[in-house]
Amino acid sequence: MADEQIFISIEGFRKLLRKLDASKKDSVIKFSLFQGAQHLAAWSKQKRLSGARPRILGVVSGRLRSSISASRTEHTGDQYIARIGTNVKYGKVHELGFKGTVGVKSFIRRGKDGTHLVRSHTRNMNMPKRPFLKPAIEDRGNRTEVLKILMENINGAIARA
Repeated sequence: MADEQIFISIEGFRKLLRKLDASKKDSVIKFSLFQGAQHLAAWSKQKRLSGARPRILGVVSGRLRSSISASRTEHTGDQYIARIGTNVKYGKVHELGFKGTVGVKSFIRRGKDGTHLVRSHTRNMNMPKRPFLKPAIEDRGNRTEVLKILMENINGAIARA
């Protein structure tokens, strides 16, 4: 899965978080970061998969766009990790680029002259990277939005307590 991670230190939120018990604190942070990751996935679909090539990937079939999702937030030690990604194989190639040799299966080519069998062979590829996930995380507005979601959910949990 090609994915990117959001790491947010909770140092700036310690005062607010102390007002919540441990179970509420954990669930509020996990839920907030999951909402933030969903926002980033939606931004990526809207801003990086629609537009003119080659900088923007553009949409051909919609398969990559529909595969982008956010996974539930994980909590390990003092880190919370939210992921956005895709399970489509070629997503990683577009995100990171690729230079190397690939195998091409045999296929039938149809043209004006009729059909011809093309035997399996190898091919050198040099695909430049055209990231669609990382820019979502690097965008300053998106970082601000994730922090805003976190603050709103913490304040909401404090108000309900």
